[in-house]
Amino acid sequence: MAIVKMKKVSLVLFDKYREESLEKLREIGVVHLEKLEGRGEYYDRLHSTAEQLKNAGVLLSPDKEILQSEYRGVEDAVEKAKEVLSVIEQKKSLSDKVNGCLKEIERLEPIGDFEPETAGTLAEKNLGLTLFSVNKTDAVLFSGKGAFNVGGTKSKMFFAVIGEVPEELKDFDKFDLPEKSISTLRKEMSDAEEGIAESEEKIRNMSAYRTAIQKAVEDVESDIDFETVRSGINITEELSYLRGYCPEPATGKLQKEASANSWGLVTEDPSEDDEVPTQLKLGKFASLLEPVTNFLGILPGYREYDISFFFLCFFSIFTAMLIGDAGYGSLFLIITIAGMIAYRAKKGNVPWIFFLPLLLSVTTIIYGAISGTWFASKSIMEISFFDSLKLDAFRVDSDAQISLVMGISFFLGIIQLLIGVVQNFKKNFPKLSSFAQIGWFAVLVAIYYLVLTLVVKREGLETYPQEMLYVLLGGVVIIFLFGAQEEGRSFIRGIISSLTNFLQLFLDVVGTFSDIMSYVRLFAVGLASVKIAETFNQLGAQMSDGPIIIFGIVIVILGHTINIVLGLMAILVHAVRLNILEYSGKVGVEWSGFKYEPFKINKEN
Repeated sequence: MAIVKMKKVSLVLFDKYREESLEKLREIGVVHLEKLEGRGEYYDRLHSTAEQLKNAGVLLSPDKEILQSEYRGVEDAVEKAKEVLSVIEQKKSLSDKVNGCLKEIERLEPIGDFEPETAGTLAEKNLGLTLFSVNKTDAVLFSGKGAFNVGGTKSKMFFAVIGEVPEELKDFDKFDLPEKSISTLRKEMSDAEEGIAESEEKIRNMSAYRTAIQKAVEDVESDIDFETVRSGINITEELSYLRGYCPEPATGKLQKEASANSWGLVTEDPSEDDEVPTQLKLGKFASLLEPVTNFLGILPGYREYDISFFFLCFFSIFTAMLIGDAGYGSLFLIITIAGMIAYRAKKGNVPWIFFLPLLLSVTTIIYGAISGTWFASKSIMEISFFDSLKLDAFRVDSDAQISLVMGISFFLGIIQLLIGVVQNFKKNFPKLSSFAQIGWFAVLVAIYYLVLTLVVKREGLETYPQEMLYVLLGGVVIIFLFGAQEEGRSFIRGIISSLTNFLQLFLDVVGTFSDIMSYVRLFAVGLASVKIAETFNQLGAQMSDGPIIIFGIVIVILGHTINIVLGLMAILVHAVRLNILEYSGKVGVEWSGFKYEPFKINKEN
């Protein structure tokens, strides 16, 4: 479990063999190249093709009843994509037609099914036809003016004037003569709707292209990756050169290929200013955390400390405490195992991603069992088997149990934070500044006892121990002496620097109190979850007689479902936060890394 050490590599190639050399480099697949900007007509055309394929692929929904067509290469997939986009565009045009007809019908309905030919007939006789739309309050002005009332709405009236319009009516709003009658518009709308139905059926049948188009997208994107490097490579005279990073264990393979292909190769350790990608080498246990870090999009920086193992350990415990119910854990376990069995039956193997929920389910069951919580039901908890699993420490009254769980929360917090301080010391040793972590260790312990005294109020800690005050002061002194020590700076100058930043040091020390107090969320959220479940159980019990028992069952199931959803949200909000902020802060991990992504062949040939 570590961050793989990288070597900075510089490659020099003969430019006349540029394409062949890059193909070889891609086959090796070990060099993460520094960012290059692709250019050129072919590069632009590839991007246009990828966009076209993606647009078509997004519009095709999976349909199990439609047999997928065979993939016959990018060109064939592009033709299929064009066909899809053409039908989609046709459907859109027909939809616009329907909307236009509806809008025009709505406009014309007040005057009835007016035939546009009428206006044409009158025009042939040198008689114009003018329609007016006026407010009802102005309708009286059209009386006796040769105007005919042709319809109206609640607020408007419509008049027709044949021949010359009287001067006093010319300023009123005209109503545009229709180009088509309502009956014609309805016929056109009906035809368009039929066309839409035909288009939708075509699109459904075209879902057979979906897999081929997706495969083409992968191939084109792989070509884009290659063309980005080929067209964006640095060129000087007859040579091309690239820079990137290679995992130290793979440099031997790269050197062998460089020698075989007559490449110039220089390997060196990255400098402090280099932006180095991160490759994690995780053990089987720590690799269970990958779904969480991938989902959150976080990765430790190359020069940061890999905390995956302890992150996963505490994440599992925090999840158990936040859910806090063995019944819920059992449900999670059943669902996970069922998913594993179904996936294995379908694919022949079980992906590693299933093992994280498996671990979290087991830890939740363990914590719920020892604390005696099974769906927050007293009836279940009183069953002898379940009761025998409960630890004696939890067989106390509610106030004592609250104190116990709160104490466990803070204890987990101090242990995790102290581990972070030790890791930070190990990371920086033997630098003088590393010894400041000894001071932070002492400060954390002293503040922890303060939390126990003020918040938990444990027996024997009614008052703050005087010796802890000495530990706190000693820790602050050590931090003051070593916290600002840097290479190239004298010890005295380091102390002076600490003196100038004394206010920040004071705030950081006070901040450790809030760091430890943050872990109270484990107790608070877990307690809230139990109380919510108990409330719904009680509501359901009140409806346990007669026919209304159905409503009682629905309330209990709905209540527990809501509680489970809230618990899952709490995992993301609280269990993740405690690891990413409080714990990571003590280790000095800022999650500033970016993934090692070597230049390699991504498509299957």
